[in-house]
Amino acid sequence: MVAALTLSAILATTSYRVAMPDPASHFFNVEVRFEQVKAPLRFAFPAFSPGGWKIDEIAGNVLDLAAVDGGRRILPAVKIDKQTWEIGKPGDGTVVVAYRVYANEKGTAYAARLNTAMAQANLASILGYAPERQRAPGRLAIEPFGDWKVACSLAPAGSQPFTYEAPDFDVLADGIFLAGLFTEVGFDDGGARYRLAFSRAPDFKDRKVGDDVRKIVREAAAVFGETPYDRYLFLYVLEAEGGHGGIEHLYGASMCAPLESFEEREAYRKFLGLTSHEFVHAWNVKRMRPAGLGPFDFTKESPTHNLYVAEGFTSYYGNLVATRGGATTREEYFKSLAEGLVTDRGNPGIRAKSLEAHSWDWWLPSDIPYLTYRTNYTRGSLVALVLDLEIRSATGGNRSLDDVMRSLYGRTGKRASGYTDAELREALVTAGAPGMDARLDAMVTRPGTLDAAAALALVGVEAVPDPASPAVPFFGWRTSSAGKDFPALDWIEPGSPAAAAGLQDRDLIVALDDRRLSAERLDKELALLQPGTPVGVSFFRDGTLRKVELIPGAPVPPKLIVRPRADATPEQKSRLEAWLGARSAATTP
Repeated sequence: MVAALTLSAILATTSYRVAMPDPASHFFNVEVRFEQVKAPLRFAFPAFSPGGWKIDEIAGNVLDLAAVDGGRRILPAVKIDKQTWEIGKPGDGTVVVAYRVYANEKGTAYAARLNTAMAQANLASILGYAPERQRAPGRLAIEPFGDWKVACSLAPAGSQPFTYEAPDFDVLADGIFLAGLFTEVGFDDGGARYRLAFSRAPDFKDRKVGDDVRKIVREAAAVFGETPYDRYLFLYVLEAEGGHGGIEHLYGASMCAPLESFEEREAYRKFLGLTSHEFVHAWNVKRMRPAGLGPFDFTKESPTHNLYVAEGFTSYYGNLVATRGGATTREEYFKSLAEGLVTDRGNPGIRAKSLEAHSWDWWLPSDIPYLTYRTNYTRGSLVALVLDLEIRSATGGNRSLDDVMRSLYGRTGKRASGYTDAELREALVTAGAPGMDARLDAMVTRPGTLDAAAALALVGVEAVPDPASPAVPFFGWRTSSAGKDFPALDWIEPGSPAAAAGLQDRDLIVALDDRRLSAERLDKELALLQPGTPVGVSFFRDGTLRKVELIPGAPVPPKLIVRPRADATPEQKSRLEAWLGARSAATTP
């Protein structure tokens, strides 16, 4: 850390200017100024945005890159690989690089967008840098279009409007901003200023958004024991149609949500869930992070075995702190948990590949249709739940996963390097309970199922089939299509009845026992079948009509209900309250 500070102190500040003179073009104009340059300079674009964990090839959105010296004399700028240019040595020690970068993202808030209504950017997706000066301090001036306002997560630099600073490129690139005529809600809590900026003016109905987010803020801080920032920006891009996802930052979160998120309670629950998940990342990932996830080498992937902690444990605590604070109800928490159990049960990828392997390979695209990076979220959250409830049981309620997270954060959250696999396991034992390191290994180092029901029973909670959704025989296929279209097979689970019958992905199912099928009637038709009784399946493959015999497996309830047991003991009820009860000293604004 000392070496890094010393290096930044001797490197000249890199100055950035981001303008948006023609929003309809979707191009930001960016200028980057380097001083004290004594040799040819390499200028590059990040290959990825931290938090996205995928290669984005940001340089592909760049046009008209050119360079001049301080006297505006042209310098040679030669592209030497897919994301790097070499700039000629300046005569006066100054290099100014200018370029245009295209930004027209839709449906998410992972990268950037510029249009006639707004500008929004995750700065790693629009800013280039000099790798040899990655540790140099940075200064950013944003020039909004017309009378647009600006909300930015970076620290303000002096009194100049829309000007910000960062100690190095990693922190600068971590910044986010929103420009436009946005709606804002704000509050102060725990020594920090919180801003909620909405790209479009939402109709909040009777939703007390500021109060609910404040409840989330307080409970998350109670888990980790401190508020590690003086400001935080909740940036919401609201989409008229769809919109989903978010990405975490040191001093904020960039999220995309449907405009109607405040209409129905279920939509609002999802909005709060997204908010809470991204906010918990302020501790888990942005500060306490797996080794390798910062400081970054922006030229290549940074794999780790622990993205299930980074994302899955965050998913667990995201829902938990919202419920503890009262932003969401316990019934809503149990509903979300039931959905997670069903998702995990129907995920064949975790039965083919361990959770640690899913984490390490997150960066890799795969043609295997049932493998998904989302496993780190879904199974990872259940691993956290099992550890939490088993630690509580093993210690008589004296410790929990909260203690583990707080301990690991206290030891590693403020240092330059992330925690190691060994440090994670050590925290589970010393701040949790003996044997929890082996318990973790059993759940993450090899593929297989996970028995969350046994852990839930420790707090008097059960998962039972939803009687409103009758069980259907197991086929082991995932279908798509809708309405009166024939169901198309997206993928087949290995070892399933569908696989044993010889069905393949992309088969188009047209009939069961000579009864015509449609996507809208599929579940009803399947419910009529008997496990163990063969059924004829007619389908098209490569334009040819075929038929096979399939033997359905044991019925599986499509939905679950998670609820407290009616016969829970007083001890179980006490543990349930300790698990879901509030932690923060203040639970009301």
